[in-house]
Amino acid sequence: MKYGKDHFGKYGFVRPLAVSKPVRSINVGSLATLVQGKILEKDDKGRAVLDLSALGYDRLLGSGKIDFSVVVKTNHASEIAKKKIAEAGGEVIVAG
Repeated sequence: MKYGKDHFGKYGFVRPLAVSKPVRSINVGSLATLVQGKILEKDDKGRAVLDLSALGYDRLLGSGKIDFSVVVKTNHASEIAKKKIAEAGGEVIVAG
């Protein structure tokens, strides 16, 4: 019994759901699908303003391509995402 596979009980650690927060992230390449078909506010330069925290996203990641200028408001953004949006003529505003 002592050397059986179930002698010492369960293995591993599971983080309690009360302390874990799911993070919703979106890639730069997916911003075009959010902008299409929606009426967004414009800034003084005519760029669309997209508030990701209001849409339920927590983080902006840099995978994909962007070919239009947009102002993105988010809680967290990767350096690659900031660089790609700046090269397209946009801006990333990080609040947090």
